[in-house]
Amino acid sequence: MQVFVAICILILMFISIIINRKILHSSFMEPTFLFSNIWLFFLFSSLAFVKFEYNYHGVFYITSLCLVGFVLNLYIGKVVGENVKKKNFIGFNIHKSNFILLGVVSLGMLVPFLNIRLNGFSISSFLSFDDFLEMNNQMAVNRYNGAHKTSTVMQILMVFEYLSPIIGGYHFASVNNKKNKLLGLLGFLPALSNILVQNTKSEFLSSMFFFVSSMMIANVYLGKDFRIKFSSLVKWTLTLLGALSGLILTMLFRIGEITSQNVHTVLNKFLIYAFGHVPTFDYWLGNYHETFGHGLGINTFIGIFNFLGISTRIRGVYSEYIIVEGFPANIYTVFRGLIEDFGVIGSFIFFSFIMGIVIFSYYSLIKRNNIYLSSFILLNGYFFVFYGFIISPWSYMSYILAMFLFLPYLIIVRSSK
Repeated sequence: MQVFVAICILILMFISIIINRKILHSSFMEPTFLFSNIWLFFLFSSLAFVKFEYNYHGVFYITSLCLVGFVLNLYIGKVVGENVKKKNFIGFNIHKSNFILLGVVSLGMLVPFLNIRLNGFSISSFLSFDDFLEMNNQMAVNRYNGAHKTSTVMQILMVFEYLSPIIGGYHFASVNNKKNKLLGLLGFLPALSNILVQNTKSEFLSSMFFFVSSMMIANVYLGKDFRIKFSSLVKWTLTLLGALSGLILTMLFRIGEITSQNVHTVLNKFLIYAFGHVPTFDYWLGNYHETFGHGLGINTFIGIFNFLGISTRIRGVYSEYIIVEGFPANIYTVFRGLIEDFGVIGSFIFFSFIMGIVIFSYYSLIKRNNIYLSSFILLNGYFFVFYGFIISPWSYMSYILAMFLFLPYLIIVRSSK
């Protein structure tokens, strides 16, 4: 049964790609195309490679959302395409962007240094590999035990750690020469530095998703599309393998010792990190009993409600663990929050509303209409698509504020005045 469903999902993914590219001539950057194919890939990979007693409630739910997104794109794309006129192009101020990017990266780079100082370590820990492994391991232990120290200043500066890849990605896509493109890649520097210190996968992943999201926003405005060439395929494959290798290496650092047994354990655990969210959500939804006490946004926008003191976000957000191939997993995806907030049927309505606004903004940006607001909404939409396999992208105020600060940057660097 599991293999049969996996094959059906794979066929559906290929049909989606063919319809979008050959019949609708839709871009790879169209939000619902990305959403559908990312989730169909997750479903296929989980069913094909992760052994689990699926009840298929979650699999059917996610597949249905993919179909809803497809229908929304057909309708909204046609409406905007037929009724919105294309406006004039607004240029990009490279010098202002360079200045802002370097300033934001500099502020973001203070995070790892404060992290080291607040938790009793020093820069000398980087001079010895053994001391570095010990620091890395202790940081991870402290974080999981709740003993990791932070400060208000550090929390504020973390906003710039996430703003760096947002600006970096937009800058990277908006310039032509290699020197300025390399400058855009500096947006990764704060997250890469902090991952060496604190050993957190989520910060690196979110930075990568932010960079790609803003890069695509710039490409949408510029009328560019991704072309699949052999050289580009090799480049992106090597980049992805490099990123995955980096994540695996940090998992080894967390253990504190690099051995063949630890490598085998980490690779198995990485499989669960990559695809374990599907069986976890599937199990949860199969055992979910709907009540009338819905959260009405508290779970989806918990970062805002936690900041206002209305609700409390515990570490990891969800404390219940599901055993997947011998490893505990508590990644329930963005969909659990949606269902707890609005119910199963209500989550489809809310998803349609949110994605409808995102799709409208996407086509508006193609037409160069309301470029600032459209870009801001699209940034939230892309991050929702990429980050949603973990949890709601609005679970942390650092993410929310970083996305809001993208607006003044955009107004400054792409202004008609």
